[in-house]
Amino acid sequence: MPVQNGLFVTFVLSAWIRELGFRAKASADPNAEKLAAAAGLGKLNPDGRLLTPKYGTRIHVADVIRTDLPLAPDQP
Repeated sequence: MPVQNGLFVTFVLSAWIRELGFRAKASADPNAEKLAAAAGLGKLNPDGRLLTPKYGTRIHVADVIRTDLPLAPDQP
């Protein structure tokens, strides 16, 4: 179920970005967990799995959305 939900969300989000007039493409990325860690969504454990404080390693990283939509980083 998490995989199906992830695919649905990335499909809808990339379609919405395209409706805004920007390019967006959802695609599988073998380094998705590393990208999620680099984005601050968690840390990588010694096995290379994404680890979050709330869910541990019970995380599924869905497809990556590549876009030219200008994004601003969150301010801590």
